[in-house]
Amino acid sequence: MSDSPIHIIILGGGIAGLTTALALTKYAPASRPLPQITLYEIRPEPATIGGAVNLTPNALRLLSHLGALQEIRASNYGKECGAVEVFDLYSGSKLAESSFRGPDGKGLGNPPFTALRITRGESLKGVLAAIAKHPNIKLICGKKTTSIHEDAQGVRLAFEDGASASGDMLIGCDGIHSTTRLTHVDPDRKSVYSGICNAFGFAPRRRDSSGAYEPTHFETSGMNFGRRGILLTSFHDEAKDSIYVGALMQVPEIASRDGWKARGADAEKTRSDILERYAGAANPLITHLIEDAQDLFLWPVFTLSKHGRWATDRVMLIGDSAHAMPPQGESTGIVFEDGVLFASDYVETCSQI
Repeated sequence: MSDSPIHIIILGGGIAGLTTALALTKYAPASRPLPQITLYEIRPEPATIGGAVNLTPNALRLLSHLGALQEIRASNYGKECGAVEVFDLYSGSKLAESSFRGPDGKGLGNPPFTALRITRGESLKGVLAAIAKHPNIKLICGKKTTSIHEDAQGVRLAFEDGASASGDMLIGCDGIHSTTRLTHVDPDRKSVYSGICNAFGFAPRRRDSSGAYEPTHFETSGMNFGRRGILLTSFHDEAKDSIYVGALMQVPEIASRDGWKARGADAEKTRSDILERYAGAANPLITHLIEDAQDLFLWPVFTLSKHGRWATDRVMLIGDSAHAMPPQGESTGIVFEDGVLFASDYVETCSQI
């Protein structure tokens, strides 16, 4: 067995890449040096676009195991979510709930966890804080990959700025428009726009003449079902002074594949579309939140075919680069599972070398 550390390159400095780096460090075999991991991110600094995601008990358990949940808790990010409640838009009545409280109210699993509604930006900050405690992990931003070469000795990347990097293996955590997939692993497997966008923003809560907040019909997160879709309304931090508003909408054409912040007339057109789609709500809060939502974004939903390659001898795809999924309750958690499962397989392989 070699005494030299393995050198791993990860493309993508988002949640998928960062948690995969943590998992590879956590599960590294004790019999050999820690892997040296370098993440290359195309953005000039760590950043993410997106709304508020619900991290389920399994996702929190994995983040805790990787040391990231402790950083999120220490910074008081997110709002604990005991259940996602389901409401009828037109009557306002509660129809059901998806509970994470468990039989004794403490959560699910052992140890028990409930769920956490948190913005993507704050979840990224928490994971970055965990990364900072591992000197074997390095994040380099502002690097656009132009080519990938793989042979029996390793993997070599060329960047747009003329620089290059070499490693023993490459992990593509670079999203649905993955350079790793399109340049090397499976160039013919391209993303397809679904015709659906997630329109979302954050609305400051209204107050009445006495200064009290306008009441909400949900405890933390509410899914409001109407004839033309579902509107998510949710707290996303302990202050509860802002509510995340998200709506899936049909948008036949989208100019940017990576989503865009609606401005001026575009923002008002988006707001008008959401108001029209969810008109007739029994609870006036629904209309108020749509009217007050700030920093409106449109995020296009892309899909990938079910079949295709996920790996070569030295390159592996993880997360959306391999299996992009439409918005649903466990998408973010599945990314964590990808990294942990890959890291576990890596350890098993190393033990056989």
